Amino acid sequence: MLRLVLSRVMPATISSSSSSLPSLRNPNPNFSTGARPHGLLSFPRKPSPSASLRCFATTADERIKVQNPIVEMDGDEMARVIWTMIKDKLIFPYLDLDVKYFDLGILNRDATDDAVTVESAEATLEYNVAVKCATITPDETRVEEFKLKSMWRSPNGTIRNILNGTVFREPIICQNIPRILSGWKKPICIGRHAFGDQYRSTD
Repeated sequence: MLRLVLSRVMPATISSSSSSLPSLRNPNPNFSTGARPHGLLSFPRKPSPSASLRCFATTADERIKVQNPIVEMDGDEMARVIWTMIKDKLIFPYLDLDVKYFDLGILNRDATDDAVTVESAEATLEYNVAVKCATITPDETRVEEFKLKSMWRSPNGTIRNILNGTVFREPIICQNIPRILSGWKKPICIGRHAFGDQYRSTD
């Protein structure tokens, strides 16, 4: 008889306890600090040690507030896809950002006659910080593929000329990828002033 009583009581118990929980991204009806009816007695229920509390770390009130705005320059193809995943999983759940967004995808550059590239560079001058994704520099094949109005110049070159920027090359070191010279332990960073020729994007 005890099993029959429990099987009838438990579904109602779970639904009532879950209704009192705050709305979470991954609501867990088994996670509750209230009391659970058990026959005619009431036993206080403690949260399971294995219960996940990560959902509470992503509320808007607990995100880190970033004081200054940041310019975001979205890109093309897989860079655009991966960047969206990075933002959704690793950045926005933990940082409260004021983002100045510019779509530098090839289709939007074509639609704005490349004005969006200039605007993103000017915004970078204003806010001093920007993140840019990889973008397509169209050639004859890309012009035909995307039906572009023109063979637009490299957005990197346009932005770099407006910022009077310097090119830095820094390796990304992964522990599971062997280096060509295994004895070198520290990365080698190269900074050079990009000027003239292809860096003016006039070729």
